[in-house]
Amino acid sequence: MATSIGKQLAHRYGGDLASTDWRHLGRLAGFTNQKPQRRNERGHAPWVQVLYAQPVLAVQGAAFLDAANHGLPRPSQRTLADGTHAPISKVDAVAVSQAAHLYADWLHRLRILERFPQPDWSVADKWIVKELLRRGMPAPQAAAVVRAGSPGFPRRHSHPEDYLSRTLARAVSELEASAFPRRGPLRWPL
Repeated sequence: MATSIGKQLAHRYGGDLASTDWRHLGRLAGFTNQKPQRRNERGHAPWVQVLYAQPVLAVQGAAFLDAANHGLPRPSQRTLADGTHAPISKVDAVAVSQAAHLYADWLHRLRILERFPQPDWSVADKWIVKELLRRGMPAPQAAAVVRAGSPGFPRRHSHPEDYLSRTLARAVSELEASAFPRRGPLRWPL
């Protein structure tokens, strides 16, 4: 799946198709591209620079995953909160993994566990949602990040989607009242 997505991205952005294998991690910033055809007129290898980076889920990530998922074996089953079983696709698994990683990243960036060894997770969820919304992440994706990454979610919430909706509403309200401008439009409601 990763190889297929790599090829799609290389086609779209003019990347090196020979570097799309899932085992090929790419070239890190601060290193040089040593291919002879990439050297400049002085014979120097170009440095890799990160020109722009933003910690968000890919806007069309689901489409890439759907295309890559075509032809893979049937998905496995997952148990829902009510005890019933539903299929879980490779798309769901990757998206959940990315969302959980993003939540953990913001937990670290905001130093929540350093400042509050036993945090109130509803407060932590709201803080993380505020940061995600401030950076232009759509509300449904911010909700998915909390759903996948918040420890023990849904915890004791009898109506997890209502909890997420209220958390997003509070975050939006606080952002609108704050002196800090947001980076991008808020997309609300869910």
